[in-house]
Amino acid sequence: MDYKVYPNAYYNLSADGMAVHHYYIDGERIASRVNYLLPSLTSTKNENTASAEDLLQRLKDSDLPTEIELDISTDRNVVNRGLYYLHNDHLGTSSFVTDGDGDPTQFYLNFPFGEIEERDSSRPLKKN
Repeated sequence: MDYKVYPNAYYNLSADGMAVHHYYIDGERIASRVNYLLPSLTSTKNENTASAEDLLQRLKDSDLPTEIELDISTDRNVVNRGLYYLHNDHLGTSSFVTDGDGDPTQFYLNFPFGEIEERDSSRPLKKN
């Protein structure tokens, strides 16, 4: 089953675990951050879970690095996929999207009445 949940204008979540946080200035969306929730958060199954002490002991026993990676969110259940900036035209329509490094990821060419004439995209963020 595929679905999306839009609890408010600042956040949406899809069935595959993609969470998008939107950032606004004066009511105009300027950026969106794409995160993927780990499957344990999006699963609806009732599963037995280990205690916190057991998980901490397993982590200590493993040979995982103790340093925090920069591309992982401070929330341990979220993998950060990037920040995307929306570049609006004079009508407020997002016609160009760049990633956090300034590299173009999406381009939209609109008809005068607002319908999208042409699109080009290479990344997971979709203007929604």
